[in-house]
Amino acid sequence: MMMRSFGIGAALAVGVLVLGAGSASAAPKTLWLCKPGLKDNPCEPSLNTTIFSPIGAKLRVELIRRPRSPSVDCFYVYPTVSDEPGLQAPLRIDPEQRSIALYQAARYSRYCRVFAPIYRQLTLAGIGNPSVPADIRETAYADVRAAWRTYLRRHNKGRGVVLIGHSQGTFVLRRLVAEEIDPKPAMRRKLVSALLLGGDITVRKGSDAGGDFKRVKACRSNRQLGCVVAFSTFEGPVPPDSVFGRTAGDREVLCTNPAALGGGSGRLDPVQPTEPFAPGTIASLIAFVGVPVPPASTAWEEIPGAYRAHCSSADDANVLQITPLAGAPQLRPIPPNFGLHLVDGNIALGNLEQLVGSQARRWVRRYGWGSVGRAERRLARLRAPLRGDIELSHPQRRDVELLDPQLLDHGAPDREPPDGNGPERKRPAREGAHRGGGAGLRADRRDRTGFGAEQRHGTDPATHRHAPSKAGSRFSTNAATPSWKSRVRARACWSSASRSSWPSRSGYSIRLRACFEDA
Repeated sequence: MMMRSFGIGAALAVGVLVLGAGSASAAPKTLWLCKPGLKDNPCEPSLNTTIFSPIGAKLRVELIRRPRSPSVDCFYVYPTVSDEPGLQAPLRIDPEQRSIALYQAARYSRYCRVFAPIYRQLTLAGIGNPSVPADIRETAYADVRAAWRTYLRRHNKGRGVVLIGHSQGTFVLRRLVAEEIDPKPAMRRKLVSALLLGGDITVRKGSDAGGDFKRVKACRSNRQLGCVVAFSTFEGPVPPDSVFGRTAGDREVLCTNPAALGGGSGRLDPVQPTEPFAPGTIASLIAFVGVPVPPASTAWEEIPGAYRAHCSSADDANVLQITPLAGAPQLRPIPPNFGLHLVDGNIALGNLEQLVGSQARRWVRRYGWGSVGRAERRLARLRAPLRGDIELSHPQRRDVELLDPQLLDHGAPDREPPDGNGPERKRPAREGAHRGGGAGLRADRRDRTGFGAEQRHGTDPATHRHAPSKAGSRFSTNAATPSWKSRVRARACWSSASRSSWPSRSGYSIRLRACFEDA
């Protein structure tokens, strides 16, 4: 038996971190710690797992395959781990960042593509220093916001997103959600969920919203989308000087139990990698937490049902209280006023990854990305501009889900959409009957940008969704079965005039007749 801790969190004094609300300074080019396609990506390890009982007996081994193309993405911001002697970490990938990404984010690659930017965070030496200049505190947010916008512009392509943060990472993401997601309906639709752990997300007393966020609410069901999971872990009374669980005024700290989102108690499934954490301050704290875990040959270890958890408001603090079950060890808080902050990211990782999987499937069913993505991937293999009819329809919905415009421009996948103020198309779009009398939507595509028309006619560029149009609009979706068609000039046909279709679990059907010209 060897002494290990479930999870690694931010280090001491993280609760004093306050990221300024002023304008963020210009950020340099994003350096990715995790991104699909990166060589030696710490967020894409083997997922094979050894299952143990709470007393350390080996039960079985689970062989888990990572999907080739997950339906949603995860955007992860790591906690305070930098051992740099100064106040601010450099833009550099150090072993501590690789370890924390493995411990806290890699497991979610079972259900999502993981993106994690390096940012100039406050170091372990600087996080509790009251003399840290405001511009240094602001830099952390500026870097993450720039990475978020780069991700949306270059990599998202209509996917849903799960936000994952802990400690300093949660403080940064809390502001990002408040400024970049909460006020914008298109971004809220894109949000699958936000796992914001160990960072005191606040809500109005007796409510699931109204604190840090006005519209993004607490997750109370695994069927809920666009919501927040937040908690700080304790095992015993919350001390009067606790850093977590308390706030002032008409707000309270949000606690959502990952084992029982609707309320009550439930069993937690701790999960952690078998690889030791990189040497340094964080690693030196591990043994003090006190979880004995036997060695395993797989990359991961899981102890299902080792702790029972419930949200508690005792001691005037809203926290997640845990109790060991079936011989699981008692955990030690390091330091006492932080509770079990060090285990926030892994004590319920099994529950959280299952929640993300459930929410991802529901997001795909609701917004239809899975079927659209398959159609796009089949067409993208041809590597040529598209000419033909693409029809995306749904028998119940009155809005229209558009194929990703970047499909129409394989030569410039990273191009940003224009601002919508460009010249109108020379040839206007047409309304027409379609399949049993339903009104259709036809847009002429004679340029190679793949953008523009839908923005000028009420489509949200972030989700490629066409809102129901007003009376008199050129683009009408007042029919019972709306659809979208796109036509582009081309030379040679990919297939004859026959049509093929791919049914979607979301209820959408995609039918296309396409011709292509040489690049």
